[in-house]
Amino acid sequence: MPFKLALFSIQVAQDVSDLNDCTALLFSLRSIDFYTEVHEEFVNIVIKPIAEAYQALTGNTPTNYSQLIENGNKMRLFQIVNTHDPATEALPEEDKDLLLYELATLSKITNGVPDSYGASDAYIHRILESSKISVFNNWNGLALLDTFTIHAFEADNSLLNTLTDFYFRMIYIHSLFQKTYLFNLNFRFREVLAHPSSSWKRRLQSFLYGKTDIKKLIKEYETFDQKCCFHKISYNFLPLEISDAMDKGLEIKEEMEQLFKVLEKEKTRRDEANDKLVNALLFCLSLLTLFSAIWDMSSLLDMMFPYDIYLEELGGQTFGYRTVSLFLLFIVAC
Repeated sequence: MPFKLALFSIQVAQDVSDLNDCTALLFSLRSIDFYTEVHEEFVNIVIKPIAEAYQALTGNTPTNYSQLIENGNKMRLFQIVNTHDPATEALPEEDKDLLLYELATLSKITNGVPDSYGASDAYIHRILESSKISVFNNWNGLALLDTFTIHAFEADNSLLNTLTDFYFRMIYIHSLFQKTYLFNLNFRFREVLAHPSSSWKRRLQSFLYGKTDIKKLIKEYETFDQKCCFHKISYNFLPLEISDAMDKGLEIKEEMEQLFKVLEKEKTRRDEANDKLVNALLFCLSLLTLFSAIWDMSSLLDMMFPYDIYLEELGGQTFGYRTVSLFLLFIVAC
């Protein structure tokens, strides 16, 4: 990807009769910090080649597999659950929503039985209210921060291919790239601002602002905004619905808002530094103008009343210039 970001994806296909097997397996595979000898075959086939790619790209050998995940300690998940059970499809809407939530959070499938250790009804309702996608009767979805889940009923290969080839490969990967880049950029901005230079250095940098670290980050963000952000990704309604849900689930807008706050603070700080620099320059120019005016006044008086003649006994021209200059400085000071 642009800006030296590399993303990898692992595709896993399962055919299970119990959805608990599905959620348990995915929960185990995505928790990369907790691999044991049970995961040995998966690590050899899947994870080690990714670690080799990481070493080739960065020049560093990962000391543990969690280094392959830049933010967090779990892999993000885009999953399509295609159910062929008529009884599940016939469930009331409320039970379908609960099943969707449990699939999205890789929780135990309760089949409507209350779980004393599970999430509260109020929390589940709030998540579904804000993050559920429901467009057609044969599938619905839930967009969360670390998972994007589609639960379909008797979906044909055409729909599955569309979900995989377009909504995952184009929309989700792009949204994940945006999230990762903005998160990292926010971190780099705060890191630069946490180590400010001295006040005089900041004022001098106003002359070469384009060379400062903060300006380089701003230029990089402007390039990202121009080339990698799109107001609309499609002329069709469904990709827009999916994209908006993914952006909301990944909290891309919040990352943007945080970045804008940092930029606004930096702009305020830079304006204050520029004002101080301009005031210092104006003060210097005022001093030069003042001394120039005093010299001109002393010279004018010398031409009108030659100091060598009128102040000959007191020291002549030197005494005249000193006396007039000190007198004018005293007036200015008053």
